[in-house]
Formats: sequence, C-alpha cells, structure tokens
Amino acid sequence: MCKTLTLVIRYTTQHLTYTLNNTTTSNGQHVAEKIRPGVNNPDIETDASGSGKFLFNNTDGGNSVGEAWGSPGAAPITVTPNTLYRLSFKMSNFNGFRPQLITAQINGTTLATGITNSAPYLDINDLLTEWETFNVNWLSGSATTTADISLIQTRTNGGGIDWGFDEIWLCPIRPDIEVTKDDTAANYTPGGTGSYTIQISNTDATPPDQGVESVQINDSLPAGLTLSGAWSCSVTTAGAGAVTTACGTSSGGAVGGSAVNLSVDLAEGGVITITVPIQYSNDPAQY
Repeated sequence: MCKTLTLVIRYTTQHLTYTLNNTTTSNGQHVAEKIRPGVNNPDIETDASGSGKFLFNNTDGGNSVGEAWGSPGAAPITVTPNTLYRLSFKMSNFNGFRPQLITAQINGTTLATGITNSAPYLDINDLLTEWETFNVNWLSGSATTTADISLIQTRTNGGGIDWGFDEIWLCPIRPDIEVTKDDTAANYTPGGTGSYTIQISNTDATPPDQGVESVQINDSLPAGLTLSGAWSCSVTTAGAGAVTTACGTSSGGAVGGSAVNLSVDLAEGGVITITVPIQYSNDPAQY
C-alpha cells in the first residue's frame, strides 16, 4: 500500500523544515496556493496534485543547507522487511540563479544526491514553471520495519533557493509481471528445428510508478532440446514512466546451449519478447 504524507510545518531561523506524519489520506496538508515572486521571475501557479496547494521552500538568505522535509523518529513510517520501495516526489523551481540541490535519504542512507529541476528557470513571459517527478528506490533490510525519510537541501549559497514540493509518496514496488511462453507448434519432428518465444509484461498501472529494473529471466530448455543458435531479445512495447523498457542484452547463448539467462527493465505497460531457436534431438532416449 502506498503512503501519502501529511506535513506539519515548523520554522527555524535557517530554513523551513517539514515534519512528516504517516497518513492514508489522498493528499497532504500543503502550505501555499500560489507563489508570485515578482515581474522578473515566473510563478508557481498551480500544484502538481490538483489540490491547489503545495509545499513552498523559501530560504530567504542565510544558511540554506539542511533538511527541507523529513519524517521524525516519533512518527515513523511502517515498512515491510526485504521489500523494494520507491520514494516519489514532485518539485517545481522558479529560481535558476541558485536552484535547489536535494539529497534523498532513508534511515540515514543516501539514495541520491544533486536532485534538481531540469529547467528551473523559464522566460519571464511564460510566467509558469513545470512540476517534475523524481523517483529513488530503496530496499528495506531484513530486519527493517520503519522508514525515516529526509530530503536535504545541500546548496551552500544563501538566498535564491526557492522551490515547491508536492505529491510525496512512499510505495512498495510490486509490479504485476506476466510471463507467457509459446512455440505455436502442433507437431514436433526429432532432428528438426523450431523456436519459441518468452514474453514478459509489466501490466501494473497503480500510482505513482511501478516500473521495475533488473528483472531476472532464467529459462532452461527441456530434455532433448538445445539451442540451434543465439536467442534474441527485443522491446515489443515501450510503456511509460520513470523506467525505460530495455533488454539487458540483445542476444545470447550459442548452438548446443540449454538455457536463456538475462535481465530486463520494464516500464509500466512495457513488454519484452525473447525469441529462442531450438534443435530437437534425434535420440528418443533424451526426451
């Protein structure tokens, strides 16, 4: 189950800090509806979630380094051990002079550094910045039952580091992986050749993103069958999302081989097809 995160605000003399509370509501308690900094900067006109509110960080000079948003130890997020999670959040920035640089941590472990908007400063005539989604993955440990999340602003320049947070989720990555295997043949001839396909699909479309990387594919040929050549892997459907559907390798194996082994990445809706050429043995004892 995904965790959306309600935010309670506290203010320090150096930066705004948001204290995280675990909740199952569909949207958090955000602190701004519109940021209009002036004629020389574009506005953050609307939030990503459609609630009309978002979290706004204004360093207002001084020391800007520190946790901009995080979960307190007094209200930890409950997680399942040995589970892959995705921390997902949206940011919008209207100050390209000193854009924010975010480090994402869970339980003190750094997952990513230098996270910032790709185009934080637009022409003043556009008067609107874009919300972008950022994702980092985290594997809970064998005895880990809670997650303490920190989004830390690391740019040392004072002032000018102004941005918004919205749609912050922590979700287990549990894509629906479907595998089909088909040779389309009705008859088999000892000593003959044929082929079969393995199709791997990620059919999950639950928010925020259920793309998955490094799915291991291991298929052993039945007795009496060997490879008649290298198998091939191709993208049938790209899908969409943070993960790009791709084969770890486009081909592998050789004549006489008996296994297909590779890893694949699957976006939401992504489909991979592996084609395996085979040789049937002449020896009945091998079947």
